[in-house]
Amino acid sequence: MNRKHLLALASALLLCACSATDEGPSAEERLKLHREFSMKFFSSGDYAQAEHQADLGLAIDPRESELLLIKGWTHIKRGKADDVMVAEKIFRGVVREGDHRAQIGLGEALERKGVLYWESASEVAAGKRQTPAADPARRAEELRQEARKFWEESASLYQAAITSKPSNIQAINGLQRVSALRGDHSAALEWSMKLLELSRQELDFWRQDLARPNLSATQESEIRRLLAGGERLVLETHLQASGLLVTLGRKQEAIAQLDAALELDPNRAEIYSRRAQLRRDLGQHDGARTDIEQFLKRSELALDHPDVQRALDLLGECEVALGRANG
Repeated sequence: MNRKHLLALASALLLCACSATDEGPSAEERLKLHREFSMKFFSSGDYAQAEHQADLGLAIDPRESELLLIKGWTHIKRGKADDVMVAEKIFRGVVREGDHRAQIGLGEALERKGVLYWESASEVAAGKRQTPAADPARRAEELRQEARKFWEESASLYQAAITSKPSNIQAINGLQRVSALRGDHSAALEWSMKLLELSRQELDFWRQDLARPNLSATQESEIRRLLAGGERLVLETHLQASGLLVTLGRKQEAIAQLDAALELDPNRAEIYSRRAQLRRDLGQHDGARTDIEQFLKRSELALDHPDVQRALDLLGECEVALGRANG
């Protein structure tokens, strides 16, 4: 259901509720409608309307946890610095109740806050951002220390969510990311492997569910949405795992992760480029040449783009290496 239809339906249902009795709908009835439509708008990616519906509901009950969670996530999805700070405040208010969803939300807000502080540190150290501090280098290190504290708290929140629900994919994904940010690449890789295992199980479940007879159009649409999101997560996790394996010096295993990613999306040009570089590094020049050709065939970048120029340079290297080997 698109945004226009959702808005029309929301208005119609609220009008029906208003005309249901002489006194109009109860606060609980209006709250329920705002909650349902906030969730629907959020699922459809219309975060402005999702937050609007959440605010209407929160005007009725400022402590309604479902609406607070949705409002927090709308700010996470926007992702700007101010949004991250708002999300942190919202989730801190809900997390006291021990809700694992609030733990994940606060974990992600702090994860992103740490990234913002780390980026600020880099800009201060490079002289790209002014600081009133007398010693910019010292200030940059203070910002990095703050970032590390945020990531440490983020990791503890993700861990707490897993304690509540061991198969929580969102929390495991968060630990994959934050472990990498903290420089613990081995731990990040372990979480990547766990995430792939659980995500595949979830995809199998949704595929079986899709085969059920007598599915309504709404049910089928929702299952297909979940499948698409799960497949994207698996693809991105293969790419993350590949990068971690490269960092750990395990390039052949990194190639296997890229192979798996290409099975899911054989037209994604950047994956061929990444695999070509790894194959070149391992002396697999024939395979690297093939990958570069596939990258150039699928890439929509201009000829003078740096990535294309690097690919052409790499192609030349491979041609020379293969010529020597065959000569």
